[in-house]
Amino acid sequence: MLPSQRAPRRQRCARSCPGAKIDLQFINVKPDDPDQKSQTREIVRANAAYFHWRHNRPPRNKAKVKQSGHRRDKKVPRDDDDFKPLPPMNSAHLGADVDPFSPYDINLPRALVNHCIAFNAHYFLPALFPDGANSFNARANLIQMSTSNACVLHMFITGALINSQGIRGAIPSSRIARDMFQSRAKIVRGLNIAIQDPKEACKDINIFAVTALTKKEASQRMQELPSRTPNQGPLKRLQLLHLLALSEIDPIHYEGLSQLIELKGGLDKIEIPGLAALISLGGLLVATRNCTSPRFPVVALSDQTSEFTHYDQEIYINTDQDILVVLSMLKSYTIMIDDFCEGRKVVPASVLLDHRNAAQHALLSLLPRVGRSECYRLAVMIYALLVTFPIPYTVAPFECLVTRLKMALAEWDGDDYGLLWVLAMGGIGATGLEERMWFVKDFQSVVARMGVGSWIETKDIIKRGLWHEATNDGDGQDLWVESTLMVEGTHFCKEKGHLRIYDKPLVLGF
Repeated sequence: MLPSQRAPRRQRCARSCPGAKIDLQFINVKPDDPDQKSQTREIVRANAAYFHWRHNRPPRNKAKVKQSGHRRDKKVPRDDDDFKPLPPMNSAHLGADVDPFSPYDINLPRALVNHCIAFNAHYFLPALFPDGANSFNARANLIQMSTSNACVLHMFITGALINSQGIRGAIPSSRIARDMFQSRAKIVRGLNIAIQDPKEACKDINIFAVTALTKKEASQRMQELPSRTPNQGPLKRLQLLHLLALSEIDPIHYEGLSQLIELKGGLDKIEIPGLAALISLGGLLVATRNCTSPRFPVVALSDQTSEFTHYDQEIYINTDQDILVVLSMLKSYTIMIDDFCEGRKVVPASVLLDHRNAAQHALLSLLPRVGRSECYRLAVMIYALLVTFPIPYTVAPFECLVTRLKMALAEWDGDDYGLLWVLAMGGIGATGLEERMWFVKDFQSVVARMGVGSWIETKDIIKRGLWHEATNDGDGQDLWVESTLMVEGTHFCKEKGHLRIYDKPLVLGF
C-alpha cells in the first residue's frame, strides 16, 4: 500500500484522540525517494506518539458513580486502583532535607518513582535492616544515594518492582514488566561504560549495580502443588524471606558478581553500608534453593559480642563433631524462636535473623558424607526448611532432599533411636510426594521393632534430635497415624481416639 501525501489527521492526532481507530500503513524500510523518507518519518512518529500516550498517560479521573437514592454502584476497577497510599518521603528517611525527585534522565511516571522510593524506605529497607541492624545507618545512606545517583535510583526502582510482586497493590502490576525493563537497561548501559576501566570495575557502586541485575522477575510458571504440604514456620517473614526466596537469579550476572567480589578482595572490603549483608543473604538463598554451599561468607548485622551467642545444647545423636556443632546451633535457634513466639523472652529481630543466617550458612557449608552422617545431614536440611529457614514451599527443595535421603538410608549404620528421627524428618518433608509411602513404611517398621506403642512415646524419642512442637507436632501425629494404619488388621476409632490391632488397643495419646 502506497503512503498518502500526508498521514491521516486522526493518526497524526492519535495522542489527543485515543479512542479513534488507527489505520496501519506499510512503510519502506529503506526508501529511495527523499519525499517518501519524509512521509515514512511522519507515519512512524505519529504511531510512536500514540504508543507513548497510551503507556504514559496520567491516571484517569475516578469512575463516575450512579446514584439511586442512597445506593451507590460499585466502582469500576482499573489499573490505577492498584496504587495504595504510602507515607510521604521526608527528611527523617533521607537524612537531610533533600528532594528525592531531583531531575534525572529517567522516562518513568513520577507516581511510579514515588511509590518505588516509598516502598523501599517504609517497607523493604526496614525489614532488611531491623532495629539494631540499622546502627550503621544503612537505610538512610541507601536512600540518600538514590537521590544523588541516577544509577542507584534505577536499582531502587528495579528492586522495588521485583520485590513488591508478592505484595498486592504495592506497585501497579500492569506496569512492572515494561518499567523494570527500562530501569534494567539503564543500569546495564551505565555499567558497560564503568567496567571498561579495570581499575573502576570493582568499585562498590558497580558491585551494587551487578547485585541489582542478578535478580530477575519472580517465576510466573504455573506449578502444581501437592494436595498436602508440610507445616512451615514460624517467622516465615523475618527479613522478607517469603518474598526474596521467590526471585529467580540470572546465572550470568551472578557469576559476574562473584568475580567482581573476588577482584575486590572479599565482602569485607565493601564500604557501602548494608551492601555486603544483602549480597551474603542473596547467596544464602541461592544455596538453600539449590542445596549447594554458599558462595559468600555470612555477614552479621547485630553486635555479636553482646547479643549473638550460641548456647551449647545437648544432642543425643551419634555423629561427627561438625554436624553436632550445626545441630547445637539449630537447636539453640529453635529454643530462641520458640521463646520469642510464646512471649517468654524479647529478642531483637536483628539477633534472630543473624542467628538464623549463621546456622543456615554453617549447615549448607557441610560437605556430603557417607553412612549415618549423610543421613543426619540431609535430615537436618529438611528440618531447616520446615522450621529454621522456611522458604516458600514452591521453591523449597523438599523433593530433592527426600529423594537423596531415601538413597542414603540404604547405607544406614546407626541405632534405631537416631533412625526414627531421620525417618520422621524424611516422612514430614515428603508430605504430598511419592516418597511419602516409603518413609511411612520404614517408620512403622522401626516403631514396631522398638516396641513403641503410642505417639507420646514416639515423640519423646524423636525429640532427642531437632523438633519444634508448634510446627512439627501436627505432621508428626499424621505420620504416626498413617504408619500404624498400615499394620494388617488395623481399625481406627475416631470416637474413642485409639487404634485396635488384632483387638489389642494402642493408645494414640492425643
